[in-house]
Amino acid sequence: MKLLSIIKKSPAGKLIIAVPVILLVIVIFLVFRKDKVDNSVKLQQGIAYLESLEAKNPQDMIEELREKQREEESAKVDEILARIDSGEISVWSQFNGVAILGDSRAEDFVFDGFLTTTNVFAEKGTMCTDAMNYIDAVAAANPTRIFFTYGMNDVDGYWNTAAEFIEGYTKVINAYRERIPGAVLFVNSIIPVNAHAIENDANYKNIPEYNEALKKMADDLGVCWIDCDSYLDDYPELYDTDGQHFFPDMYPIWARTMLKAAFDYEYEQTGDADALSQQVSANASAAEEAKQAAETESADTAQPAEGDAESADETTDTSGDGEETSAEDGETSDDADGGTEETGDDETADGDA
Repeated sequence: MKLLSIIKKSPAGKLIIAVPVILLVIVIFLVFRKDKVDNSVKLQQGIAYLESLEAKNPQDMIEELREKQREEESAKVDEILARIDSGEISVWSQFNGVAILGDSRAEDFVFDGFLTTTNVFAEKGTMCTDAMNYIDAVAAANPTRIFFTYGMNDVDGYWNTAAEFIEGYTKVINAYRERIPGAVLFVNSIIPVNAHAIENDANYKNIPEYNEALKKMADDLGVCWIDCDSYLDDYPELYDTDGQHFFPDMYPIWARTMLKAAFDYEYEQTGDADALSQQVSANASAAEEAKQAAETESADTAQPAEGDAESADETTDTSGDGEETSAEDGETSDDADGGTEETGDDETADGDA
């Protein structure tokens, strides 16, 4: 206490006490001044924003707000695709109620085990006009989306010109649109072939010309266009040895491309990405339930009926007087002709299975 009293009475002591107090006051002043400056800056920014709004056309303001909303909703569509890319949702779960029509490239969706003939209508060697052969079956399936993927055989000398090809394809699109009005139609570009395929068939050099005409047809008819032109550059290792067909790993990529086109279209039509996300989740759940049901049915079919296991261990042959006949009651020997002779009461059976 005496030391504190001495410090208070001495000039140096008074200075020691005063300095911290002064520093504290300065700190408090600077803090409050900073807050005041920040608030002032924010106020000025707010005033400037309001003034900029006053200078804008109201219609432009509405369009800006809509664009911002579209960006937010589009991000939700990207989130759906991210769930598929991560494996959380199987890409194939989204093809229930979908029809794919095409040639041997489309046929491999089935041959490679990804989809079934319930939603793939395709055959090797077919042209776009052959799609008319499936219109009744596709109409009976009543799909919500129809993906057309023709052109490989069409470009291979079947048509004299790209214009003739488009004329035939247009008739197919119009026929399907009239017959199945509830389905959204998509047209895939002709996926390019590699140099090896062109060496073997020079007609494939016309694919870019046919694709250009095909895209114009899609635009003119209001059909969704799916651009697969980059596949040759992006996935050259996924082309089969003939340079025109694909290894199985290409098909999930192609399926995702088609799905993205479908999602983008449906979002543009509805503007409701949340509803699209819910539908995707529902499709995934339904596919999983169907898979589990199929596995259960398969397991039940493989399970032997009650009592079968026991009866399999018992001798099934019975003599005429009701006594069991074991394998020991008849010795079996091979014939030279491949038949068998039993030493029991049964007659010899040569060659009969």
